[in-house]
Parts: sequence; structure tokens; C-alpha cells
Amino acid sequence: MGSSLDPFDMESNVALVAGVPAASLLGVHRAMTRAGIKPGDAVTFTGHSQGGIIAARLAESGRYRTTGLLTVGSPLGTLAITGPYPALALRHTDDLVPRLGGSDRTSGVMVVERPSGAAPGDIVGAHERTGYHQTARDIDSSPARPRLPELPVPKGRSAPRLYVVRRVG
Repeated sequence: MGSSLDPFDMESNVALVAGVPAASLLGVHRAMTRAGIKPGDAVTFTGHSQGGIIAARLAESGRYRTTGLLTVGSPLGTLAITGPYPALALRHTDDLVPRLGGSDRTSGVMVVERPSGAAPGDIVGAHERTGYHQTARDIDSSPARPRLPELPVPKGRSAPRLYVVRRVG
């Protein structure tokens, strides 16, 4: 399923957009299992770029009780988002990555778009997480915020865990 040891590579990007098995999707699913997340558990999925399409594929997989989906700069185009949960996609109009997913079928997703603020022609800057962090902060303080889907707020405390995912063989 790939020649690189890094499953979060371009091959997985293409596979995810095409809707076929991807090493990165399998790696995230295995990390969730190791973290004790079981089928049927409530999960709010989030992700940037490839992580967003992984989040969307897992949200729509039927394995979990999806309680929300937030994607940021992700190529969701051909993936139908149909679940009964709040879903929000943040995109920069000058970010090429979301357009790599093809024509939009994400009918169940509220899409919020705006320019990134990166220099004209700076395609890397338009996709950077820091720019999307600022977009999210601006959305949170916007008068339009009450009209956007309300994603669940986690209850209790949690601690971050790091899982390393590699291709083998």
C-alpha cells in the first residue's frame, strides 16, 4: 500500500480523495483503537489537510457515533457527508488543497471560506495551519458565529497522547 515509510504521504492523499484504502486512514484507525476508542463510541472528528479527509472518512464510516466534524483546508470534494451531526469546513479561497478533492458533494457540511491573508501567489502560506488558526479565531468573534453549526465541547479532562504510525515492509 505504498513505498514510503510515512503513511501520511502523497500516495495516501490520492487514495483518500479517490475513496480507496489509505495507509494513513488505517494508521489513524489503529491509533484510535490503541487509545481505547471502541466502535459505537461518541467521537468529534477534526483535521487539517489530509487529516481532515481522514476525519471525514472516519466520521462517515459508521464505526463510531459521530458527534461532529471540523475540517480545515481539506479536499472533501467527492466525499458525501450525510451523517446527522454538525459539520463545518474551513477553507481559504486561495488555498489549492481543498480544490484537489474535485467538485463539491459535501452537502451536509457548512463551508466557510475567506482569503488566507497570505501574499498573492503564496500557495504554501495559504494552506498553513497558522493562517487557519487565525481564520478560526476570527469566525469565533464574528457576528455570524451563531448561524454556524455548534460542535460539541468535550467534558472532563483529557491528556494528549502521541502515536507514531509507519508503513512496514
